[in-house]
Amino acid sequence: MKLATHVAFSSSIAAALALLAGCPASCAWYAAWSSALVNIALDLLGHEVRGGRPRRTAFSHSFVGPLAFSTVFMTSALLAPPPEALAAIIAILVGSYSHLALDAVTEGGVYPYWPLSSKRWRLASLPYNHPTANKLAMLMGALALLTSLLVRGLPSL
Repeated sequence: MKLATHVAFSSSIAAALALLAGCPASCAWYAAWSSALVNIALDLLGHEVRGGRPRRTAFSHSFVGPLAFSTVFMTSALLAPPPEALAAIIAILVGSYSHLALDAVTEGGVYPYWPLSSKRWRLASLPYNHPTANKLAMLMGALALLTSLLVRGLPSL
């Protein structure tokens, strides 16, 4: 999926989870930004050029890679106040692994069991820039956020 889709989807899911956990709006905002930043890092650092074409690295698109990225980001999240720190840690993990979930439906797939296996897995073979798939993922994130607002009510500032 496109970077904008990763950021929109994961930050919406992270904010929705923070709101459902009872966090104030500032905490949900912090969670959304944390998730967005880890997705940007995964996208920028998780690709290489081979044969003149960009491709995903097995490390960044496996169960191991996002955990490594998350650990770096979680260390900095611990500097925040307790509710924001907890929300950020959850958001970083959600952001990292939602990145894998979205990429699993593209033709590039993911390498979930790397370094034990270099086999690439995919649930579908959509091009990463498929307009309908990208819009649908963004819509699903927005609906999750809207649902959390409806269930919990508008957060206090």
